[in-house]
Amino acid sequence: RCGALDVMALPTRAAVVFGSISVDLNAHADDEWPLHHSHTTTGTLTSTPGGKGANEAVALARLNVTTALVGCVGHPDVDAQARFLLDYLPRQGVDVAAVRCSRAHVTSAAVIISTAADGRKLTVSCEHVDGRPAANLAIGAVEVDAAERALRRSAQSVLLLQLEVPVGAM
Repeated sequence: RCGALDVMALPTRAAVVFGSISVDLNAHADDEWPLHHSHTTTGTLTSTPGGKGANEAVALARLNVTTALVGCVGHPDVDAQARFLLDYLPRQGVDVAAVRCSRAHVTSAAVIISTAADGRKLTVSCEHVDGRPAANLAIGAVEVDAAERALRRSAQSVLLLQLEVPVGAM
C-alpha cells in the first residue's frame, strides 16, 4: 500500500500532482457564524479526503487523465487516516506509487468550519496532529526526486503544484 516511489510503472503520458494529502474535518453550522465565545448546536461533522494535491489528482483522474500523486502521509500500519487515503485514492484512479509513508509523521489534517446562513468559511491546516508533526510538512528531496523521475518518463507529462507543502521542496 505504501508507495515504493517507483514511477517507472507510470504510463508515458501523465499528470504528476506534487502536493498535499490530508483528511478534512468539516464542521458545518446550519445557522450563522457564532458570536465570540458562543456556540451552535445545529450542525454536522464529516471527515473527507482532502488536501489540494489529492483533490486535484482525483479531479484529473475522474476526467480520465492518468494521474500520479507525489506526497507524504503517515504510515498505514499505525495511522488510520493514511490507510483511509491510500485506499480511497486508488479507487478514484489516482496512482499512489510515489506517495511516501512516514512513521515519523501523522497524516495531515485540516479543520474546515462553515455556515449555511451566511456562507462564511474558515480553514485551518494543522501543522501538528495529536502532538505529532504532520506529513505534508515532511515533503522534501525524496518527493522532489520522485516527481522529477515521473516527469522524465515523457515530455507529454505535466506537473501541478498548489503551494500547500513546504515551498523549499518546490
